[in-house]
Amino acid sequence: MLMVSYYKLRLLIILSLVSIGVLGLTLRFALVSSDLDFLFQVQTTDFIIGILIGIISATVMGLLSSLPIFKEVREVLIPAIKVLSSPFWFAFLVSLLAGICEELFFRAFLQELIGLFPSAILFVAIHGYYFPKPRAMPILGILVTFIAIALGLIYEHFGFWAAVSMHFTYDFVLLLTALKSFNTYHYQE
Repeated sequence: MLMVSYYKLRLLIILSLVSIGVLGLTLRFALVSSDLDFLFQVQTTDFIIGILIGIISATVMGLLSSLPIFKEVREVLIPAIKVLSSPFWFAFLVSLLAGICEELFFRAFLQELIGLFPSAILFVAIHGYYFPKPRAMPILGILVTFIAIALGLIYEHFGFWAAVSMHFTYDFVLLLTALKSFNTYHYQE
């Protein structure tokens, strides 16, 4: 079995996220629009809306994913969640990069090219939520599809930075919750 150090794995995650963002921005520029003004249209209300919807979405998803039906899914995802949620600074960095870079690719490029629903479905599929095993994973995938649709709607109605702040907040809240639960579990052993 190939073992990769946490340092190398974290570096790979960061490079992958940045690459997705650069690819999205490049493809948007080449195939959709050479106008990149959306990057400079920033309003405080966009961030506030995104943060609030991100907190609500993460809270609902956290509660739903803690249901017994998702126990097997949580056990499969625990190794990835551990890498992404610890230490605190890495959870922040991954959430920030995912918010910016994935929104560049999936909303600013792909959604503009193929539309809201196909891009939302591809977003969830690429994250692996439609796999048939564990059994409840597709159910979680359907729930995450609603989050992806919400991101697309936020992007359409409030702009890129509102979608980024929602995505960042959603990821960060869930990763902090996971970090807290891992620390609590670790101390109880």
